[in-house]
Amino acid sequence: MQAKGGLAEATAGTGGGERWTGRPVLGWMLGALALLMPVFVSMVVAWLVGHAYHRRPGWSQALLWWAVVLGMSTLALVAADRLCRRVLPLAALLRMSMVFPDRAPNRLAVARQRRSRSRAHGP
Repeated sequence: MQAKGGLAEATAGTGGGERWTGRPVLGWMLGALALLMPVFVSMVVAWLVGHAYHRRPGWSQALLWWAVVLGMSTLALVAADRLCRRVLPLAALLRMSMVFPDRAPNRLAVARQRRSRSRAHGP
């Protein structure tokens, strides 16, 4: 590694050393996936439940069918959203570019620490 302008730079693309190189495209893709995946899961569950639970004729049966389909898809949306939110700190770290005075920490390890701290401090 060479000193350049008072700061040591790591080899580009290694992810180690003293620098995090920004990966904005990967960060935005991961963030978009975390946003779109719960909606996709909810739509698939609604389709599956709608086809598995056949609607019978009658006003009350139609209302019950809609309640079951919407309830199950909402539960799937909430569950998938909670799981997909776990990758948001990693997406933010991937968009960052930082220089460290010593060895740069692993981004995944930093995201895990952030998650464990937020779980310890609040709901």
